[in-house]
Amino acid sequence: MKYRADIDGLRALAVLPVVLYHASIPGFGGGFVGVDIFFVISGYLISLILLREQADGRFRFGAFYARRVRRLFPALVAVLVATLVFGGFALFADEYERLARHAYYAIAFVLNFRLMQEAGYFDVASSAKPLLHLWSLSVEEQFYLVWPVVLLGARRLRVDAGIVIVVPATGGVINPLVLVAADLAGVSEIYRVGGAQDRAEIARIAQPLGDQPERCGGAIEPGAVGREFAIGAHDRDGGG
Repeated sequence: MKYRADIDGLRALAVLPVVLYHASIPGFGGGFVGVDIFFVISGYLISLILLREQADGRFRFGAFYARRVRRLFPALVAVLVATLVFGGFALFADEYERLARHAYYAIAFVLNFRLMQEAGYFDVASSAKPLLHLWSLSVEEQFYLVWPVVLLGARRLRVDAGIVIVVPATGGVINPLVLVAADLAGVSEIYRVGGAQDRAEIARIAQPLGDQPERCGGAIEPGAVGREFAIGAHDRDGGG
């Protein structure tokens, strides 16, 4: 595939709002949308390459993944090594342990799943996770792993490539709309806690203070515990 200057220009435009967002420039609070643009560009390019190579009978899984490794691994390894070296001097032991764990998941391209597992009421701030941005690379590599198999399988089964592309694209549009609708339909609570571990921890903190959480069928009700914890903290801080 020949060089496309227009696509490189789109990539530059996609990167700019992300950089401005991370720099906390006013007016770019939604700059992370540039990541979505990058995903679209990558999906277009990879799909185009795969369809052309499969149509010509030139596609080989080994060659495809070797190109991905040569393109991504040098920069990834440089970032990981530099971050780990700096972290050895700048971080406490528990922070460095978390950084090393994130580096392991990043090199395996599953960091996004690890970060989802960590997310919760008692999770550390995003600014305390130097490799947080590599979640998007994990998503991209997972796409590279699955998409060639899907397109090749569709070709073998004589399914039109257009259908294979339109179906997940439609799902990608509908899914966030469903999530937003579900969120708007639910009860919004400032101190809402989702995970069982978080609920247990809040209950443990609240009970010695005399804040007995409501129970529903023998289980702790997340919203009730959150409210009790919030009220207790407010009272202790001298709130009216």
